[in-house]
Amino acid sequence: ARVESVGAPNALDANPDDYRLVTFEAEERGYLKSHSQPIITRLYNDYFRFENSLDLLTNEGEWFLDSSNGDLYYKPYSDQTITDLAFVIPVSEQLMTLTGTAGVYPATDPVENIDFRNITFAHATWMHPSDHGYVEVSWGIYDESTTAYKFTDVPPAAILLTHAERINFDGCTIKHVGGFGLIAEGKCSECSFDDMVIDDVSGTAIYFTGPLLVRGGVAGISYVLTGLSVTNSQLSRIGQDFWGSVAALWNFARDITFEDNELFHLSYAGIFSRFHGPYSVKRNRFHHFMQKMTEGGAIHTQTDQHNSVYDENFIYKIDPDGFSATQGRWAGIFVDDASRNITGDSNVISAKSDLLDPDRNPNLWDTFLPEGSWTNTHYDDDQPAYLTEGAGKEWSSLVNGGTRRINWTTPDRLRLDIADTESATLLA
Repeated sequence: ARVESVGAPNALDANPDDYRLVTFEAEERGYLKSHSQPIITRLYNDYFRFENSLDLLTNEGEWFLDSSNGDLYYKPYSDQTITDLAFVIPVSEQLMTLTGTAGVYPATDPVENIDFRNITFAHATWMHPSDHGYVEVSWGIYDESTTAYKFTDVPPAAILLTHAERINFDGCTIKHVGGFGLIAEGKCSECSFDDMVIDDVSGTAIYFTGPLLVRGGVAGISYVLTGLSVTNSQLSRIGQDFWGSVAALWNFARDITFEDNELFHLSYAGIFSRFHGPYSVKRNRFHHFMQKMTEGGAIHTQTDQHNSVYDENFIYKIDPDGFSATQGRWAGIFVDDASRNITGDSNVISAKSDLLDPDRNPNLWDTFLPEGSWTNTHYDDDQPAYLTEGAGKEWSSLVNGGTRRINWTTPDRLRLDIADTESATLLA
């Protein structure tokens, strides 16, 4: 939230030197009033991140731009020398857009049959938070309503595909992005993203959505996209600024393939999988996730997924910090609201942390899953395999086929041959 002023508190307050009175800009005051949900206010006393004040420049790596005179202030890390640093200031909010037209499926006049190979797309900004503030809802989507709590707009993506068919990215990189990394929307079909690196993204890295994105508070027309794949790729340092963001999110989609990828250093969840399905999520590697937020997991599902398959995924090293460390509710696999028609086999979960409470933070969290099964699930010896949630509901899906506690080993059948960007000592 943008800060209007940082000043001394009322002189009559106790210990006035220990804190400062922070006031919001006018727009934020309206947003935040409508977004203070009772349960959040009661349990957490709300949670804000402040910026746009030199008084708040306290931690290494932070910066402040004085727009009145153009002076840039930066607090270097201990191993940096300010005179040796180079600064890149991005100008564009989007680096490439490919747009076709819609009609009866498939798209009437799609943009189609283009291959991109070994291209780096880097340095995109997003000025909206600086000009108007930013109040996040979920997944990096933000809300500018002053009357109700609802989903409205989506940040711009460095690469945007709209009504696209057979667009293929091979060996490409997207990095240093101020909004989202990659969005495919509308009647997109048969597009592939292989051997990608998406790194250092302020918001969500990949968003596949059938409905056209909301722009200016107005929702677009709903479609269903189909046949998109992400394979052999690395998604890292995601949600750097907007902590509710995820590495990959899909919504109103069919036949999505997400296989043999590595996802790590994530502020929130790894993948967030919603209707429609079916989806194939196999042999992915997740670690250092849920670093800033709570209520989620490396794999997070919602709604009926029409026989989606989640097999042989390797999940380890949950890494809560700050707000997420104090509030809990994490899991390696988080089966959420009305998830159903899902099967998972031979997943390995070692998502433990010294901060985890085994009674609240299991490796597999089951919520409202009346249809589906998880078989041959391997998990650590000192944590429960699953937890059911929902008053009066007793589901047996997680024990169909059984789960097994193990002293940590890596099953031979897991494909872990994709590049590990960190040391094997992470497993220690």
